Amino acid sequence: MSEWYEFRFWYAGQPSASSLYQYKREILLPALRAHRLEHFLMLDEPEFMLLRTPPEGWLPNSLTASLESTLAPNFSKITVETWSATEDARNRIQSAKHRLPDNLLPDNESGWEVRGRNDQGQWLVSPADLDSEIEAFAKFMTRVTGKFTETYISEMPSRIENRWLMSLFIHLMLDSISVSQPEEQEIREFPYI
Repeated sequence: MSEWYEFRFWYAGQPSASSLYQYKREILLPALRAHRLEHFLMLDEPEFMLLRTPPEGWLPNSLTASLESTLAPNFSKITVETWSATEDARNRIQSAKHRLPDNLLPDNESGWEVRGRNDQGQWLVSPADLDSEIEAFAKFMTRVTGKFTETYISEMPSRIENRWLMSLFIHLMLDSISVSQPEEQEIREFPYI
């Protein structure tokens, strides 16, 4: 997978989650559509909002120029970096492995997967094919998440604050891809690492 562009929208102060959502809905998503970008990843980081897009040669200058006048009051500037989904996935998988509870895996270069819990409630982790794990993770970041984001932001006029409703939404998303209720419970309980 080739390198993508990573646009960093640096915060001017501390914009609210609602104002970031509205910026994505009213400005950023229409700009992505105007540039015919089907695949992307948007994330809110502590110091900036990031947008990752495929490596279209014309994109950095064109997209940045079209958004410069929309930055205030939420953002101070846009910078552009390169990003590799494959390397990001590899690094996240390897670094997360070292933060697994109770050092569940030996220190090696293989991939890993969490298979659930045993009868005593301990996490069951086993080695996995690292290349397959990287490919799946990279697809999450480059193909799946952007489509979800685009649909959600297009359909939901404002950010949902209701935690129960969002929990139900997560349940529906997982159930729609054949994740059983016991698996869902384990997914929700597994620490974010």
